[in-house]
Amino acid sequence: MSRVSLGAPESGVDAPSVFDVDNVLCTLVTLGGSDLHLKVPLPPLTRIDGELKPIAGAVPLTPEDTELAVRTMLSDEVKLNELANEHEVDFSYAIQGVARFRVNAFQQRGSLSLVCRAVPHEIRSVSDLLLRRSSASSPTRSAESSCSPARPARASRRRSQR
Repeated sequence: MSRVSLGAPESGVDAPSVFDVDNVLCTLVTLGGSDLHLKVPLPPLTRIDGELKPIAGAVPLTPEDTELAVRTMLSDEVKLNELANEHEVDFSYAIQGVARFRVNAFQQRGSLSLVCRAVPHEIRSVSDLLLRRSSASSPTRSAESSCSPARPARASRRRSQR
């Protein structure tokens, strides 16, 4: 699923296949996932509803696959130098009509790994996100749920300062 054959099908010769990062990113968006994890030697993993799941039919990645993914998504020489020197880089990537992605590429155990966060072009509504009405209408409640006890929500701090 995540590889594209380079040979002509009628030739009868098994041609090498190439990892297609755009296809995998489109699959992530189609499945409604939030993140794509590319790590050697695992198949591409999607985060759907908080759980990492392999893409059905995808084969384990090789170091060449993750390097090709970076070369496909990143052409900025400054960012490529940052990756070479600091072994990590953050950048953005977009597939027109599909989504934008925040990408973190990093060196891990001798090969490149990537995590791509989907940033949809359209903001989903509260009902699309399946949020309860009470938490959606109460900014204090939703802010408190995402803050640790050591960091109270801003609304709580303002009330205490008055």
